[in-house]
Amino acid sequence: MFTFGFIGFGSMARMLINSLMKYADVKPSDIAVTRKDKNKFHEISSVFPNIYIYETCAEIAINTRCIFICAKPADIKNILLEIKSYVNDNTHIISLAGTVNLENILKVIDGKVSKLIPTITSELGVGINLMCHSQTVSENDIIFLESYISKFGKIKRVNDNDIGFAAELTSCAPGFIASIFENMVEIATLHTSSFSYQEINEMISYTLYATSKLIIDNDTSFEKVIERVATKGGITKEGVAVFDELLPNVFEKMFISTLNKRALVEERVNKDFSSI
Repeated sequence: MFTFGFIGFGSMARMLINSLMKYADVKPSDIAVTRKDKNKFHEISSVFPNIYIYETCAEIAINTRCIFICAKPADIKNILLEIKSYVNDNTHIISLAGTVNLENILKVIDGKVSKLIPTITSELGVGINLMCHSQTVSENDIIFLESYISKFGKIKRVNDNDIGFAAELTSCAPGFIASIFENMVEIATLHTSSFSYQEINEMISYTLYATSKLIIDNDTSFEKVIERVATKGGITKEGVAVFDELLPNVFEKMFISTLNKRALVEERVNKDFSSI
């Protein structure tokens, strides 16, 4: 019996497997994996040569205690239907699909079900991993699972109804932040002939890292950092004034766009599960 099984082998599955081994001392012999495209099984063994590979999702369900389903929302129902006959009282299903709610999963699986929305930064052992658990999951099972996940990031428990919005602030945010500063680098290159793109990227990246460290290590706030740097009548204050004028509208549009997209996906998923 394997402790952890993975259905799917995308970016997040790889990150979780690597983080479990690196930060939570999980041995490769405790992990089993399968993926939809069997022609790409060699990719699993090339990245993790000592992890066991099963042919089917059913075999993962039979032989593992905690099953991470790392698949697209549209594929979740069929995966659950495939494994439902093989789960038992000891099986713990953990879905990474934020738009598939626990209620839908429990229509298929009569057992222990949780959701995990990880962040790519967990590969460095930091970040916030969102979790929610159905009432079918015992406190002992929660403690067992979270004792591993907490080794590579802070756990924040949220309600299933709120996990989508919370994901915008955690799991999606590295992409948003990277996009913001990628644009800053691009525009900065237009205003100088002294520094290359690589040099500007390095200066901004290290400053971003240092600012985050300042906020976390000193338990301070964005507002306090602005107060310290953007002194009245100074140059920084001019830049902050531009951001204060333009960015609220940008972020308003961003949240409207992403949350509307999330709602559309959830609507399709709910319709799909309604046939059960």
